[in-house]
Amino acid sequence: MSSVKKIGVLTGGGDAPGLNAVIRAVVKTATNAGVTVIGLEDSFDGLIYPEKSRPLTPRDVTGILRLGGTILGTVNRGDPFAHPITTPQGTFNYADRVMEMFQKTGLDALVCIGGDGTLAISYEFYKKGIPLVGVPKTIDNDIVGTTSCFGFDTAVSFATDAIDRLHTTAEAHRRIMVVEVMGRYTGWIALQAGVAGGADVILIPEIPYDLDKVAQCIRDRDKWGARFSIVVIAEGAKPKGGSVTLIEEAHPGHVERLGGAGAICARELETRTKKESRHVVLGHLQRGGAPTAFDRTLATRFGGKAVELLMKGQYGKMVANHPPDLVPIPLGDVVGKIKKVPLDSDLVTTARGGIVDEMALAAALKSGHLAGAGVDVWIDEPPPLSHALLAVDNVIATYHTAGITQDSRENMRTWNAQQVAGILRGERPPRLINPEAWPKFAQRFERIFGFRPK
Repeated sequence: MSSVKKIGVLTGGGDAPGLNAVIRAVVKTATNAGVTVIGLEDSFDGLIYPEKSRPLTPRDVTGILRLGGTILGTVNRGDPFAHPITTPQGTFNYADRVMEMFQKTGLDALVCIGGDGTLAISYEFYKKGIPLVGVPKTIDNDIVGTTSCFGFDTAVSFATDAIDRLHTTAEAHRRIMVVEVMGRYTGWIALQAGVAGGADVILIPEIPYDLDKVAQCIRDRDKWGARFSIVVIAEGAKPKGGSVTLIEEAHPGHVERLGGAGAICARELETRTKKESRHVVLGHLQRGGAPTAFDRTLATRFGGKAVELLMKGQYGKMVANHPPDLVPIPLGDVVGKIKKVPLDSDLVTTARGGIVDEMALAAALKSGHLAGAGVDVWIDEPPPLSHALLAVDNVIATYHTAGITQDSRENMRTWNAQQVAGILRGERPPRLINPEAWPKFAQRFERIFGFRPK
């Protein structure tokens, strides 16, 4: 039989749709197991100030499943261990006060719901002796060890809807619309919402961008008849050789605030393309509102699993989503790390060229344009000879004239227009940065050009 009879639950960091669903699941699961739940308001402050804690019963959490925000409140500031805190009872070291009050309130364990910052703080308290389990929360989906976090699906769904709406006004005015989304130092929201919303350009922190190439892509779209463009940019995206754009520098107790990348991108694209540009910052709209069905379900599962781990004595763990299962992983394997978008993922490959408007490209080729943007998009491999492209005369000549280029730093192989033309004439072999890429390259080349290079 478990020794856990009384637990605390808290939410920390930025809010995310689904927090209330986790709280509800914790309360219901614990109550069914005969465990008392104490709600701690404003993250660990609920242990600092006695007036910020209260019992939670199933009645208290009735009806909150569908609500955004958190009934316990949250704080989003820097390292609480760095500065002393003052209470009516005196001035204390924050960590010492939390440890003292944890004992005084008679708690046996904690469920700590939060992102990387809250989980890092929780891990420190676990090492000091507090039994606890972490539940990953972030709309940014940047916590390592878990496939997804609740709140992310809701944020992506909202951003996708916003991009859908911007398509109509962008097309009506023949404008460039730049949509800045959240995500901090990762591009999960931008990538998924951009693909789902049909964005023409997606800029993420993992791939520093070149505005001249973005501008050329937009000009090429104009050439074949697309008079508007949608650019999705993550708040943490930065140009090659540049740095992130900040609203506010980091200062004691607060991390740096990202923002402004969309405005700069729109201004620079207008200068380069001479097309009217507008930017939209979705900002905290991505955090608000009711969670999606997926997030409600995942959050509920997280809450139930967290209580289960506490009852089994599996402390110092984080509940992780490893579909189809939820599994415990050590908090020490999570804190201090960021889950970046892998550049070899199928979604990045798809965004770069797996999905191509071949009919529009065929029309552009027939009109005499080389459609360089189309060639730029095909970063992973030359395009397949689809039915639309087969109908275009001299399409192979167009390929070797326009050239096929690869970023050698990402895919470790490069060839240019002159080399491709030379290969077609049998004058030179392809030049590969990485010899191991040869078999795959040769197979692709044969599929496109009809013979296998030596």
